[in-house]
Amino acid sequence: MELFAAEVMMEMKDGKISIETIKKIVDEHRALWAPPREPLSVIAQRGLIAEMEVVKKIADAHTPNHIVSCWRGPDGGLHDLASEEWAVEIKSYSEEPPRVRINHIAQLDYNIDKRLTLVALHLYSDGDGKTLPEYIDNMIEWATQHGCRSRIDELLVSMKYDEERRNEYYSTYTIGRFVVCPIREDSPVFPAELGKFIPAAVSDISYLLSLNDLDQLPDALASTWDSLIESTSW
Repeated sequence: MELFAAEVMMEMKDGKISIETIKKIVDEHRALWAPPREPLSVIAQRGLIAEMEVVKKIADAHTPNHIVSCWRGPDGGLHDLASEEWAVEIKSYSEEPPRVRINHIAQLDYNIDKRLTLVALHLYSDGDGKTLPEYIDNMIEWATQHGCRSRIDELLVSMKYDEERRNEYYSTYTIGRFVVCPIREDSPVFPAELGKFIPAAVSDISYLLSLNDLDQLPDALASTWDSLIESTSW
């Protein structure tokens, strides 16, 4: 602040300074005051943490190697987890009540002839949380124990995660509850069939979805996680 004040005083002439000059000095110092950028954005960090935690949750109820092989999120798949018979779209949210952004109307299209589920993880920031590299450490340890470490390494490369830059991460996250929403024919989501009416000039549509308006399964029950990869629609 002293440096800022000194620079303002140096630019003053006859006790006056123009608004344009003040704006220039503010912009220069804003860059100095801003925290350093982390290698991955906060949005990317939150998305990866949520995917890792959901993958482990489902895999612990099934065959870890199979579930990890179905992990498509870091590769840019339409759904974060997908097989020929089921798909899981994974989101994170920071505040209650839960709302998530749906990035493409096809993500929650009931008519894909698969069991489709939306799972959201409450991730909130506080001083007691863990950084992204710490969550990745836990994921690697889990994957090593279950014999699927190689696939995790491939996915981290896809996410452009660089272990050598781990000390550049400072954002911390604490895990809250999971919200598990089966997507049914009558689920109150944007109708994917309306996509054919979207003008060619509109490249994509995203929207915020309130999860309290959807049916929810109890996340504490093992049977909930076991049911996500059944072969029939909800």
